[in-house]
Amino acid sequence: MEEILISLLFILCLSPCSQSFASVNNTVDYKSLVDIKDQFLKQSNSASSATFMSSWNEANPFCSWEGVTCGHEHSDRVTALDLSSIGLAGPLPPAIANLTFLKRLDFSNNGIYGEIPPYLARLQRLEHLNLSFNSFHGDIPAILVTNSSVF
Repeated sequence: MEEILISLLFILCLSPCSQSFASVNNTVDYKSLVDIKDQFLKQSNSASSATFMSSWNEANPFCSWEGVTCGHEHSDRVTALDLSSIGLAGPLPPAIANLTFLKRLDFSNNGIYGEIPPYLARLQRLEHLNLSFNSFHGDIPAILVTNSSVF
């Protein structure tokens, strides 16, 4: 009987649904994405952002949310966030800094404004940052300029 249980657990770990189980374990990335969604929805008037964000709900694992990509090696960590051209408005949410596995971040072609936040420097894995066609001011943190392609 014990061998059957061990085999069953092994099969579950290899099944496609194992990603959704892993995703539930990473509450930091999940809560950060929910905070990002909430902040943008409070400030955005665009129907396109509400439509886009409608896939961001508890019924789906966050790694399957539109615009969110999770890693192959760390299947429960967000490695890319593409929220370009969906009508977002407001400053960049501080919760982005908690997505420490981010390699790609694209918020281009929105109505995002404000200072380029210094907390982006905490994203040490970031290789691609696109904030073009928004209304930012201020300096880009030096670590981002040396470690990534910045637009």
